[in-house]
Amino acid sequence: MATTITSSTSSATTTGPSETITGKTYTDGVSPGAAAGIGVGSAVAGAIIASGLLYLLWIHRLRARRAYGGHTVEKSQYGGGMKGPCVAATPAKSAIGTLDAALPQPMQDSDIKGEMSRLGTSIKNHVQSYYSGAPLSQDLSISAEQLFLVVGTDAPSSKRLYPRSSSVRAGAPPSATVAVIRYIVGWTILQSIQLFDPTETNLLPLGLAKYLSSMVPEAREPGGRLNPSSSANRAVVSKWRQLTAKLLQDKTSASNAFPLSDPRIHNVEKLASRLDELLAPYASSTDGGQRRQQLEELIKRGARFGWTLFSQPTEWTFDWEAASAGQTVVYPSLLQTSDDQGHVHREPLRFTDVQTVALQRS
Repeated sequence: MATTITSSTSSATTTGPSETITGKTYTDGVSPGAAAGIGVGSAVAGAIIASGLLYLLWIHRLRARRAYGGHTVEKSQYGGGMKGPCVAATPAKSAIGTLDAALPQPMQDSDIKGEMSRLGTSIKNHVQSYYSGAPLSQDLSISAEQLFLVVGTDAPSSKRLYPRSSSVRAGAPPSATVAVIRYIVGWTILQSIQLFDPTETNLLPLGLAKYLSSMVPEAREPGGRLNPSSSANRAVVSKWRQLTAKLLQDKTSASNAFPLSDPRIHNVEKLASRLDELLAPYASSTDGGQRRQQLEELIKRGARFGWTLFSQPTEWTFDWEAASAGQTVVYPSLLQTSDDQGHVHREPLRFTDVQTVALQRS
């Protein structure tokens, strides 16, 4: 049975032009490397503790503002009817202003949208370079359970998101292989940068996603929308993320540099190994070393994008739902779920279109 592939792009509204998709022994003691790793880990942990203290200070100041701002407090001396002088209690606004001034300016929404699009293009180019040289010599049928293991046992949404149409028979054209593997690589990377999904291979440093999940439990409903009942602390958590990013900026960068001292490198290598093991049988190139290196660079780019999203006052998520039945999503749309004050949007704002392809069998 021959397999053909047609392409389509969802009709969702974006803030920019939509993209047309085609083929939608060390000795005893501590080694120098280990010592460096310990040092980096300690520095990052210290920064997180410091940001936690600033987080508590911020809450205290907000409570002080609500409790005492604008009121006069009278203090009784000696236990009788005599009262001391009235003292006006005012919040320490200068401390809050100092914190705000220390924070970097957020990125423009259009720049975040551009990073999302460039990551998708890089994934597409990688897959076309290494997996589209010839028709499949064996069936491409990667189960949801296999993907579940790639991103870790704490990924609750992987089975729901896996498209049933992603099994491709041996002999299928290269375009079908490209479509399915684009989905696998894209979903794995983006799932690993979600703020509230503390997967084993999460690409945020030092388990920051776990801290976020504990601050805002059950933050998301099915489909990625923010749970309205979790919105009370969301503005404060938004400020905490910005403070943490500021304190960690020397160790965790969103720039192109990605040194070995970066605390995310361990999970980058782990995720690359798992993906490479899963996809190697379907590669059209025998140069596994170069393909593996390029895969690591792709994951690093995803990690940088994840850090960018973490450091913003706004919140973002990804929509993997196809616009119509029979469509296989190869790259999701980017949704903004809260504004720069931490207020949840009634409906998420869509910034890019979901990219889909239709796999048809005759």
